[in-house]
Amino acid sequence: MTRNEKITIAVLRGWTLESVGNVFGISRPRVAQIFNRTMRKRKMKYYHSIKEYRKNKHRLISILQQQPRNPER
Repeated sequence: MTRNEKITIAVLRGWTLESVGNVFGISRPRVAQIFNRTMRKRKMKYYHSIKEYRKNKHRLISILQQQPRNPER
């Protein structure tokens, strides 16, 4: 599992962007960018807020953990 996937799962599990940033040594806006990019790359349904993603967190986390990573372009 990549660092970006770990960050995305932590956000889905309810960690604040700031606490995830502190753990991984990155800024809060960067955590949000990584979260959005990871969800977009995995072609997840688009929601307008992280709160809406968290409503479906169990399904999304299982998909992130099972689905093979897309090759970098």
